[in-house]
Amino acid sequence: MPEYFNNTHPKYTKAFALKGIIIYEDTVYVKVPYESGKIWFEGTYLRVYNYNTGLPSGVLKSYFKNGEINTIENWKLYKKPYNNNKVGGGSLLNGNFQIFDSIGNKVFDTNFNMAPLIL
Repeated sequence: MPEYFNNTHPKYTKAFALKGIIIYEDTVYVKVPYESGKIWFEGTYLRVYNYNTGLPSGVLKSYFKNGEINTIENWKLYKKPYNNNKVGGGSLLNGNFQIFDSIGNKVFDTNFNMAPLIL
């Protein structure tokens, strides 16, 4: 999965909350491995109402293939009412956001307040 993602979405390989994770429980802690078995990405996803696509919530982390931390992201779920008495939602960056190089040095550190990720 990481190689497919990197090859098909080259603009989003540095920082992201992995989208499109399908869950069937209210809350799931997800760990996505590299082919080697080392963790590539981990974090909590919440199911909102009857949608099966999970939304990132809380601290999400991604790692380089060597096991070093790549990103630390903080996400917060929000709810949005729609016309037919339906409620939808999404996740936005909310809190500290950090990017590291492949040997563990912090190269970017900022804070977001309910912001979409644009890098």
